[in-house]
Amino acid sequence: MLLVLPFLTFVGLTLILKGSFRSGEDVTDLLPASFTAWSLLGAFLVIVTELLGLVQSLGKGGVLAVWAGLAILIIVALAKRGFKPPRLRFEITGWQDRTTAIILFAGLMLIVSVTLLIAAVSTPNNVDSLLYHLPRIEHWLQNQTLRHYPTAYDHQLFMPIFPEIAMLHLMSLSGAAAAANLVQWSSLLITLIGIVSIVQELGGDWRAQGIAALFAASIPMVILQATSTQTDLVTTAWLMITIFFIVRARNQQLTWLETVALGCAIGVGALSKHTYYPFAFPFLILFSWDGIHSQNKSRFFLQILLFLSLFLAINGGYFARNYLTFGNPFSPPAYVQTHSTFSLNPLLWIANTIDHLFLHFVSPVENLNSVVEAGLTAFRTLLGVEDGTYLRIWSWNHEDLAGSPIHLALVLAAMIIIAIRKKLRHDHHLRAYALTAIASFLIFGVVIDVFPYAARHHITFLATFAPIIGMISATLHKRVRLLPNTLLPLFLIVISLPWLFINRSRPLVGMKPRTMSDSILEEPAFVVLFANRTDLREPYRDAANVIIESSCREIGLEIDSHDYEFPLWWFLQQANVRAHIEAINATGPLEAYMDPSFEPCAIFSALPARAGRHPGYSLEAIFPPYSIYLAN
Repeated sequence: MLLVLPFLTFVGLTLILKGSFRSGEDVTDLLPASFTAWSLLGAFLVIVTELLGLVQSLGKGGVLAVWAGLAILIIVALAKRGFKPPRLRFEITGWQDRTTAIILFAGLMLIVSVTLLIAAVSTPNNVDSLLYHLPRIEHWLQNQTLRHYPTAYDHQLFMPIFPEIAMLHLMSLSGAAAAANLVQWSSLLITLIGIVSIVQELGGDWRAQGIAALFAASIPMVILQATSTQTDLVTTAWLMITIFFIVRARNQQLTWLETVALGCAIGVGALSKHTYYPFAFPFLILFSWDGIHSQNKSRFFLQILLFLSLFLAINGGYFARNYLTFGNPFSPPAYVQTHSTFSLNPLLWIANTIDHLFLHFVSPVENLNSVVEAGLTAFRTLLGVEDGTYLRIWSWNHEDLAGSPIHLALVLAAMIIIAIRKKLRHDHHLRAYALTAIASFLIFGVVIDVFPYAARHHITFLATFAPIIGMISATLHKRVRLLPNTLLPLFLIVISLPWLFINRSRPLVGMKPRTMSDSILEEPAFVVLFANRTDLREPYRDAANVIIESSCREIGLEIDSHDYEFPLWWFLQQANVRAHIEAINATGPLEAYMDPSFEPCAIFSALPARAGRHPGYSLEAIFPPYSIYLAN
């Protein structure tokens, strides 16, 4: 029940801020207010979490106190201002337009409601989440601070922290791990609302807005990630808010409140995922170009100063901890070298961009994949650049690997249509937006290396192009009325169904071997937890039960970077066991965070088992690859 506090707070703050914008009573007047509220709450969430951590009060009690206090303040403010609900008005006439509106609304509601059901009932089971997204939350709550701690997997420390901060708050309020899934699902809603708002600022009507939103909602990776604890949709949501305010600034001068909201969106977006930087950079350049050429340059430079201040206020703690540990505010230098391909060679930019695009066309036919790889290799040879690393894995319904060939094809078709249609080409707002969106993907291709899982980052790029799809469809409907108005939305709904119901890790409809388990509505929670590694399910459960049945509550963790950590926390919590868990095999700069006074009475190990491995401990049980050592 406490889980509704953030939602009610957001709605209340939106209604309060609505008065700072237009005085109309239409529901569309809520859009800038809602993004301002979301941005302010995002920044507030980061700053208050950092402050709670500084005084070591980052626990469930502290989180509840924050949200209860904020909710009370908003209720009081609403009572003083008075509340008049906005009116929902649509002027739709004619049976074709009404049919289109019903199809668009039904399609969006289907995707949003089904993904909400999956997110709400499914135990988190994304691989990265079990390795570091969720374990870092448990360590923060245990230590009651965001400070770094000993771990065998340094991703728990240096990766951007906002998504996990949001998950921490929802998990603390609900007491359930599944609440962490709602961060990505909420980001889906904000992404769709952001796309609708961008189209509105570009001059699109309700058709353009609806088709753009449905295009984004039906992207396979969007559907799959909306029910998980990954972070790409979180990043996409913040980018959509950033773009909205930048596009809005091209139509009218931003108020100082909107400027603060844009600064908060930039700061929190950067704290969500490193991929935010290349995607946002061209849009920030567009904003700067407009500001430099505006009549009020002093206001623009004040805005830049405000952005920098908010960016540092939001990211300062994260940067400082990383710099003290790794000597770099973003990540260890080795991580940057491994995942970045930045080069000043424009031919390499072209080759990497092409490689990124072809990640969406991996197929189950190995011979076809070999032909594609041979073609890409020949293309690189023609350009005179080094060969790429081709490790293509086909899994059409997996949240880390699913491609979006149809949506990518629609994006490419949209770019061609803009180029050949004079009316679209001369729409300077649409042209500037399209060129900036293209630039964002090109920069992404330059900065981020090509690897099998990179396609999941592309949902941000595809969502950025959704407003363009909507604008073009609305323009074409005057000539080819049936195609963009009715058939395209129906087509998008139909192609979304397999990903909606046959999610490989969290299926509503179990279809082994296409899914890793039966329906999540039927499977036990621990079966869903290990959907991506079914071979570890029983050994992990049995090893955890040895600790649960012992009287030990000080547990040493001896695992490697590729070993699941979160299931140990989950099994203990399911048994209502309150234990202190700490890594005992941290290396490098993380050794400095190890507590020399920590003496565990049990060790959960994923390293090769052998008697005498830990002096003073006996090898109690072996469930390969796990073993349990108990203190003598």
